[in-house]
Amino acid sequence: MATTSCDVAIVGAGLGGCFLAMLLRRRGQNVVVIEQGPSIPSAGADFLKPPGLRVLARHGLADLVGRHGLRRDHIRYYHDGDPIQDCRFPDGGFLIRPYRELVELIYTCCAMEGVEFWFGAEIGDIAVGGGGVEELTLADGRRLRAGVVVGADGTRSL
Repeated sequence: MATTSCDVAIVGAGLGGCFLAMLLRRRGQNVVVIEQGPSIPSAGADFLKPPGLRVLARHGLADLVGRHGLRRDHIRYYHDGDPIQDCRFPDGGFLIRPYRELVELIYTCCAMEGVEFWFGAEIGDIAVGGGGVEELTLADGRRLRAGVVVGADGTRSL
């Protein structure tokens, strides 16, 4: 099988991986995102606090993400039915939006900008040399040579 080359390989197509892929592609990088699942992940955080909303706004995504979300400025945490802490978020509060919807929005932006996604792609081997990753070999035999490899797949990252 032929080897595919790219500037950046990102392992993990969750919110962080997709957002990074979008930013890098906007800067002219050739990006491939590798995801072991059959599609974008559906589990994760369901609300965005003010710092995350500011990051989205800086990159022109706040209106898109906020369009169907619920805005709130107060969270009450409970333990065994008893309130244990109140958190207030001034300056616009936070946004509640299902995680899968958030990732789908960012994924759609990535796809429109030319980021390549490899779903169902499990890493079989990592060739290391010269101070970094030289090549990824997937379980299905595909090979990927990237200038930089970023692990955005959380605690199970290789």
